Amino acid sequence: YQTSLPWWEADGPTGSARKPVIVVTHEEDAEAPKGGVYTFATNGIQQALAAAKQAAGAGDITIMGGANIDQQFIAAGLV
Repeated sequence: YQTSLPWWEADGPTGSARKPVIVVTHEEDAEAPKGGVYTFATNGIQQALAAAKQAAGAGDITIMGGANIDQQFIAAGLV
């Protein structure tokens, strides 16, 4: 999120498709773009997954963010 936001801006990685992005973080970004597609999950991966499932409906969910976040989801048996 932090390193990609300058390119993504408010629309996120899917551009004009504006698919929701759930950001796993310790605190919300007070400077997040207004009207952006970002939701901040500050209570861990379980909260992030619940928010992603709600946002995706019957659609797919993609985990991004590097090895650490992937390992957390795998260790919790969520992948």
